Amino acid sequence: MNELLSRSPDVSVSGGNRTPAQRVYVRGVDDARLTSTINGARTSGVIFPHNGSNGIDPFLLERVEFEAGTVNALSGPATLGGAIRYETRDAEDLLLPGQTFGGLLRFSGQTNGDQLTYGAAIYGRPDERFSYVLYYSDTFADNYEDGDGNEVTFSDNEPSTAMIDLDFRPAEGHELSFTSIRREDNGLRSFQANFGVNPILPPATPEDQELIQMTNVLSYRFNPADNPMIDLQARIYENETELVRRPTFPFPSTITGTWRTRGIELRNTSDFDRFSLTYGVDYTEEFSLGEVAGGPSASETSRTFGAFVQGDFDISDQLFVTAGLRFDAASLTDIAGNEYEGGHISPNIGFRYTPTDDLAFF
Repeated sequence: MNELLSRSPDVSVSGGNRTPAQRVYVRGVDDARLTSTINGARTSGVIFPHNGSNGIDPFLLERVEFEAGTVNALSGPATLGGAIRYETRDAEDLLLPGQTFGGLLRFSGQTNGDQLTYGAAIYGRPDERFSYVLYYSDTFADNYEDGDGNEVTFSDNEPSTAMIDLDFRPAEGHELSFTSIRREDNGLRSFQANFGVNPILPPATPEDQELIQMTNVLSYRFNPADNPMIDLQARIYENETELVRRPTFPFPSTITGTWRTRGIELRNTSDFDRFSLTYGVDYTEEFSLGEVAGGPSASETSRTFGAFVQGDFDISDQLFVTAGLRFDAASLTDIAGNEYEGGHISPNIGFRYTPTDDLAFF
């Protein structure tokens, strides 16, 4: 992930080679506090402050988009710090011209930590209506060494990823897509995996951890070629991340954290040549749960309904202006059972001026 995002000055990745501790930062704000999506599905929040929650196999990605700072009305509720949008590959991205079936094997490794990654995929388009991708990868790595040649204890990792992507086009202009991604990363970790902790100190005491992340997205698009007023998109999704920790310090226990996000979105884009207007509604439900085996548990649930409109203006070849408005009505049930409700209108405006191909102001 570090190599994939290294060319963007606004973006950095923390956690080094320890995949369970990796987090993506946009202008210093980590991905758990941004709007992070995979194929339009919002990902989880913070389950444990020393672990990352939103990892993804870089090989799956066709495109990554970033918005730093306040973003437009289309990015959903609670998007003050920015947005990260991951889009995965489908069969059209993998098939060569003229191909209807393909497969791949991938192997990579590095000497520091004796890391080996392998993966396999099969993909195809039996006819013009249907295409598919089946993918699996796994990684094996021992502890790596830092710049001074010292072994970083409990930095070994074994993340695995499986993905199914199905696309069906029953008629001209109609497309139905389903993507399911399962990521698992288990192993013995330092309690503070994201810090460089002295091995003799209690925070470096290892604990067994199991991380499982499931993302399921079902989407529909209707985009008739002869009607620029209609580009209708509907999406329903669920993302659930579960982290099971088994610390031994200060006493043995089993702690489980779960964060589940579900959502529905409906939007349409109307194109008026140099001006386009996107409008729609969305609904998001987030549920978080923390529990100790044989002990207490606590949970919170939030629900947000939103309506939005965003206009994009290509005033000239050099000047682009965007403006929009979003309304959100939210409710929260906290860990004590208290109920909170509220609504807010969020306007936005932005521009990009590109006097040359190598210079832009925004």
